[in-house]
Amino acid sequence: MFKHYSKKTIFPHRYSKFFYDYWWTHTALWKSLTDRLRIEKDVMVLITGDTGCISGDTEIRINKNKSTKKYKIKDLYLKANGLEKKTKRKPFNINDPLFIRSFNNKNIKLHKIREVLFSGKKIVYELKLVNGLSIKATPEHKIMTRDGWVELYSLKKGNLVMCDTPNSEPLNRKRIKLRDISLSVGKNHPYNIQPNHQIEVHRLIYEAKINKLEFLEYLDILLNESKKCKNLIFIDPKKYVIHHIDGNHYNNKLDNLEKMKPSEHKLRHNNYSNFSQGEPKFSEVKSITIVGEEDTYDISCEDPYHNFVANNIIIKNSGKSHFTGTLCFKHAEKEDNFILNDGTKMFLPEENFIISPEEFAYKMITKEGQVLWGDEFRRGANRRDWYSPINKAILDRKNSNRKLFNIYFLCMPFESEFDPKLAVHLHMWIWVRRGVGEVYVKRSGVKGGRGLDIQIILEREAKWLKENPKKTIVPPIIHPEYCGRIAFAKLTAGLERRYKALVQEKKATGELTDEEKIKYGIKIEKTPKQIVNESIEKIKSSEIKDRRELWNSLEEINDTDEKKLKILNFYLRLEGWDTFNKLFNKKKLEVKDIW
Repeated sequence: MFKHYSKKTIFPHRYSKFFYDYWWTHTALWKSLTDRLRIEKDVMVLITGDTGCISGDTEIRINKNKSTKKYKIKDLYLKANGLEKKTKRKPFNINDPLFIRSFNNKNIKLHKIREVLFSGKKIVYELKLVNGLSIKATPEHKIMTRDGWVELYSLKKGNLVMCDTPNSEPLNRKRIKLRDISLSVGKNHPYNIQPNHQIEVHRLIYEAKINKLEFLEYLDILLNESKKCKNLIFIDPKKYVIHHIDGNHYNNKLDNLEKMKPSEHKLRHNNYSNFSQGEPKFSEVKSITIVGEEDTYDISCEDPYHNFVANNIIIKNSGKSHFTGTLCFKHAEKEDNFILNDGTKMFLPEENFIISPEEFAYKMITKEGQVLWGDEFRRGANRRDWYSPINKAILDRKNSNRKLFNIYFLCMPFESEFDPKLAVHLHMWIWVRRGVGEVYVKRSGVKGGRGLDIQIILEREAKWLKENPKKTIVPPIIHPEYCGRIAFAKLTAGLERRYKALVQEKKATGELTDEEKIKYGIKIEKTPKQIVNESIEKIKSSEIKDRRELWNSLEEINDTDEKKLKILNFYLRLEGWDTFNKLFNKKKLEVKDIW
């Protein structure tokens, strides 16, 4: 299907007026980047995934704090990004995790949202189904059908589209509610607060283990030997919970039991897998009509399911990492570092796959002759966050370090959000839309050091659409920067597993550690939870001896006194202690009844 071209295809529009017919192979594209690296000393490539957006009036079901509510996506965007106008109503807490219904290749369950995005004004079409459902989306937005993902503009009358069934159908059969089994162990157990001095069996089994006793032996001591009970270790249910790992309350094997704090246990059970699921159903396409230009939005979901339910129809959300993964895994990882010639490869997955902008800012000046893959790089190169210290750091380091012979791949959801100051250094832009990647390159001979100006390309497209009102798709040949197309290939199953493993590994570490932040030159900012827990540890070690010292230790928390006190009391209760006002004895200035 694709041809392999000579070096002339690096910038084919220089050689042929028919450049719009050129299809790049991944090999040819990678070869052009390495050739350009030898000339430019550094190469920056932006990959944006314009895989479809939906109208602002689209209805979305969001699960937040175990309750479900419907929102229009334009309202959800304002709420989730803290842009909502202040009213007398209770404000929308943007720190609470949001869940949306997604198709997991079997059924439909809740899945975590990464962010809600505004995509700008775009031409939208309206898809109507026989069952009465409808949705307005851009023509390239992918819809789940009986035959897999299909772009909206490719759907035909009679095609079967997958729909959600959020309202579960009632069952006529009765169900048994599983409850923990308890045993009466007498008055010797200090936490037998249940009627008849009962304790859950799984907790007794775990306590027997930590006391190094057999289960029956442990029960015998509890029932008959009060003196020995004083030397036993017991688990305070206010401080710790014994969790069944597999969710089966009747599986009390030791390897299925895990001790954790109540707060952790609550989070463990606040997972989307515990919510009711929907069975997908299909309905035929009735009609597809053009609506016109509207504000559009999109939702980015976390791995592994990049889709969500909108107006009870399954649609796909933005994604472009597969293309970058093909270049990195199939080419860069196999290419020798021809700059250092030290036997290493240009792409080292564990080191050079980067999610954190702080880590990227550090490695862009410490790596040489390598490929850095900045995945989901919206936080590091967003024009809306130009004032962000990390954005400024990346820009300053790019301005002052231009001869390290690195290739930078930056993946972002929307091209319009890319920082124009960073675009000065941009050499190539791959715009993934309508199922393929359109390749745009920096024009040589342009004065002023503007690099690849994405904003001019977008403005040129908007102007063309106004001049051609009957057209909905802009031919890329109107742009002098356009340089052909490349297939937007999906990763193979093996490479996709590697990509997901890298994402999980980077996410597992969460935020950078204090050591890493010091190493990268990033200011350490502690969360209120970290500050409070540090203060609690100081209480235990007697470094803090009264309420005044405790309150002064919370100065770093940038919040009102009322919220500080609420946070502090929450974590004090997790330890099984009194609240702040009752914590210390005023006369002795010692911790009161803590241990």
